[in-house]
Amino acid sequence: EKIIKIASNFLQIESKHVTLSSDRIFDSSNPDNGMEFTEFARRARFDDPSIKLNQHETGVSLIGHATFESLEAQTVDPKTRLGNVSHTYTHSAVGVIVDVDIGTGDIDILDICVAEDLGCVINPLLVEGQIQGCIGHAAGDVFLENFTYDAHGHPHNGTLVDYHLPTTIDVPLLTKMHKIESPDPATSHGQRGAGEGALLPFPAAIANAIHDATGVRFRELPLSPQKILPSLIDHGFSTHKKS
Repeated sequence: EKIIKIASNFLQIESKHVTLSSDRIFDSSNPDNGMEFTEFARRARFDDPSIKLNQHETGVSLIGHATFESLEAQTVDPKTRLGNVSHTYTHSAVGVIVDVDIGTGDIDILDICVAEDLGCVINPLLVEGQIQGCIGHAAGDVFLENFTYDAHGHPHNGTLVDYHLPTTIDVPLLTKMHKIESPDPATSHGQRGAGEGALLPFPAAIANAIHDATGVRFRELPLSPQKILPSLIDHGFSTHKKS
């Protein structure tokens, strides 16, 4: 309704004659009287003060509002604590190759591969960005981020000066990404989520790779040198060679 109202103003026609196609808005009785959606959105947002919805706006954002109620998701049963709590699920797997520095306890990721079932991929470039960002998030969880407290419960690292987040040199470059498409029949276009699918398997993949390289099992995060090196020494590793 908002688009039609604004378009009738731009095209100087009655609302009933406004026609929307896949890429244009035009007059049904005179198709030459029209414009592309990109131009329409730009003008609506920035150009024409006469279409303001109220005196406090500088333009109109063409944002629609809707609600969605899932027919698949269920509330959790208070007795069994079981239930299908999500409308759809994403399945993902992560494989890594690591280098363990026995002398320092430092871990370098040499290679990484992510496979994720995304249902139907609608925006491939956005999905790749989401997965790469997820790996950056996971790298912080695995190697750096950890709140510590004193005996009175006060945090030692309550600011970003002390609480270390991953930077570009800490985030592994993801070059092997497999987007698997098995459309979900419960969603509108077969899509699944793509935001944090690799976040959960990534810590386990790193811990398993360290175990494969050293035989030492780590079960708590972060996997920092301060935690890894003493454990390697306890298991008889020399600090003068790599694994």
